[in-house]
Amino acid sequence: MKSDSYKLSRRTVLAGTGAMCLGSLLPSRVAAGGNRVVLGDFETGTDGWRTNGGVELARVDGSTVPEAVAHGDYALRVDGNNDPKPMVETTVRDADFATYPYLVADVYVARIDGYDGSVTFQFIFRHDRGGQQGETTDRKKGTSTKEQKANSPTAISPEIEVPQLYDLQLFWDMSDIPAEARERPHQLELTWSRTRGKGEGSEGQGNAPSYGAAVYLDNVRLTNSREAVEASALSAHLSRLRARHQLPEYVFESASDGTERGRLEYVDGTTVPVTVAVEGSKKLRYTLDGTTYQLGGGWE
Repeated sequence: MKSDSYKLSRRTVLAGTGAMCLGSLLPSRVAAGGNRVVLGDFETGTDGWRTNGGVELARVDGSTVPEAVAHGDYALRVDGNNDPKPMVETTVRDADFATYPYLVADVYVARIDGYDGSVTFQFIFRHDRGGQQGETTDRKKGTSTKEQKANSPTAISPEIEVPQLYDLQLFWDMSDIPAEARERPHQLELTWSRTRGKGEGSEGQGNAPSYGAAVYLDNVRLTNSREAVEASALSAHLSRLRARHQLPEYVFESASDGTERGRLEYVDGTTVPVTVAVEGSKKLRYTLDGTTYQLGGGWE
């Protein structure tokens, strides 16, 4: 962000496109800062991403579904068909999760007929066990993917909700995963399903409904910039509020010593407190409904 983005000002906040009471709008898709490692941009193919069961993959270009393409000209369309929890996965043995511990991916959720709720996404990171010999030999012998998964320790991201007909960034701060695990990456998976208990009756694991719509995936990457993850998280938070409560008006309450306080008043009567604090020339602490996001550079 440019330095003038940190000047406090009173303004209307449009939470669906991203929002800040700071003289500039935060877009729903935030460009990842720092260096990055691309795990899938789908410009020339599926980039090693695959699926299972009746789920189908296809590349689409921006002229077909403009909302789906976040970078370049193509995205990956995933049709869940009758699968209640579709998934895609890719092998990531050569990716540097140790140096680039922040995972970001752009998604667009198509309309699901007969369902008004959101969609819940979750990443799964599989890595090789430390101190074991013979992993390479086993793979050369033709160990099946299923057997490899069973023998591979996992880390699972928090659940991330995305409203229907929204294009948002999924994010995962993987820096809490032990470095020795991130140094031995094996496989990365992404799963999704209808959010439990929203938009229809709460569903148990055994009778979960089929997903029944397309999800579009693009620009999957690792970055060494924590700012990218924080900005993505804030944008997603604002978009979820907009999807539930429609457009807000930002109401200024007070400002002192580089801190502005206000609230978002939504069409349905919901009120959400907002505090924005400027710390130094680049740091910005944005607190939305009790959750704090650290934006700008220099936090680490």
